Amino acid sequence: MSKFTLPVLLITTSLGIGAAYSALGDGAPLSNLDSGISSNFSMNVRTVAADALEPGSSALTLVENNQSGIHNTTHTAVDEYGNIFGFRFDGIYNNGDIEIVDPNTGEVTGYRPGYEIQNLQLCGVTAINAKTATIPDSVAISYEWYVVKAPVTDAQLYYPLSGDSSFPASSLTDIIFPTTIRNVSINTEGTVNVRKYHFRSEEVPYFNFYNGAGTKINIYVPNELVQTYRAALESENSVVRSETPATPVKVNVATPGTLAETISTLIEDLEDVRWLIVTGTPDEQDLRLFRRMPYLETLDLSRATGFKAMYGCNGLRYLTDVILPDGLEEIGNNAFEECTNLTNIVMPESITKIGNHSLEKTAIEEINLANIKAIGEYAFNECKNLKSVDFSNLTSLGEYAFSNCLKLKSIDLSHFSSYIPRYAFSYCNNLTEVTFGDQISSIEDGAFQECNLKEVNLPSSLSYLGWCTFGFNYNLKKIIAVR
Repeated sequence: MSKFTLPVLLITTSLGIGAAYSALGDGAPLSNLDSGISSNFSMNVRTVAADALEPGSSALTLVENNQSGIHNTTHTAVDEYGNIFGFRFDGIYNNGDIEIVDPNTGEVTGYRPGYEIQNLQLCGVTAINAKTATIPDSVAISYEWYVVKAPVTDAQLYYPLSGDSSFPASSLTDIIFPTTIRNVSINTEGTVNVRKYHFRSEEVPYFNFYNGAGTKINIYVPNELVQTYRAALESENSVVRSETPATPVKVNVATPGTLAETISTLIEDLEDVRWLIVTGTPDEQDLRLFRRMPYLETLDLSRATGFKAMYGCNGLRYLTDVILPDGLEEIGNNAFEECTNLTNIVMPESITKIGNHSLEKTAIEEINLANIKAIGEYAFNECKNLKSVDFSNLTSLGEYAFSNCLKLKSIDLSHFSSYIPRYAFSYCNNLTEVTFGDQISSIEDGAFQECNLKEVNLPSSLSYLGWCTFGFNYNLKKIIAVR
């Protein structure tokens, strides 16, 4: 793996300490990134000998500045590409003298201070035109004629809640860690754009995950390290994927019920299937075979025919993309339940029904529901990334159908003519606006409990309002009922 050298950053701290940072890392340098990022990191580093410092750096000035918008920052530096780095540290201390040895004779010729960086923290990066960030593997500080080099061994990544102005808005999607990393804390609370965390170290770091955003943390490693990382890391909050692109497995089901037999002629172990393209006429038995492919990432059924309802993918934590065929009428009960990384699903206009628990606890952000007439119980429960829904043709809605959809901000039920069932939109904490149609007869218990509604206009057709329908909407100031 090739090495590179980032520029040296000349530092002046609030303590009046003159210092220079040189960031060294593997992979592509931060200055080569390609789309607008800003993220928040925190790193603690320890001191090693300065003799290993690589030459070829040029100085950048680090100034005392907490106006960058990067959380916890006291000093910033701007490189020639406009990337802003935020830092803070406790100070530079002498932990005892170190011998100076003549490299030719091996004799001790004197002593120098054993300086160490105390709690150096890279608090964040605000870069222009970037989607990927490569964390450097070490930093170096020049202090009192000496250079102190420290590897980056610990990283803490925190993401803000929406509207937290202490963090710049971020479009960062990928973070590449150095091989020196040993401890990683990741908190995905709030708005998170990062989808991929890349590691290259043969020694698996210690991880601490807090999955506040409800999406899985995707860890990418070289193919030869996949099994090692999976054995050490896989949990309900994370999945480990290979950086090697998947090879599609193409299967034609000539006779319904023969998918298992046909695919066995192409691949020995179903666990090796990451990308599956199915054509022909699979039946329900064939569809349920997908559950035996635990590392399936992409499922393409666009050219399959003969079945009217989709089943069989529940619990596939690696599944991210699904293409369903024209002519499909229903996404069946539990079809994609707890496919916690499922972000993209292409649905034909022929689908009119979404069954109970069918997309519960998926990572879907957008889905076309314009032609959907019936949505079952818990169908989108805990879809914490779902941003919008279209109810223009909806006639039937199940209990808890959209409960815990944390990114829903508004819903339009003006075309909905049935009743709103129990807890249908409960715990949608960011839901601030709802529009009711003039044919809704009842709103059942807890339908909008613990949302963030500010004003409610009830329809004149309403004859029943359930218990705690708008309970714990702490910003609700006005309910208008027209009789």
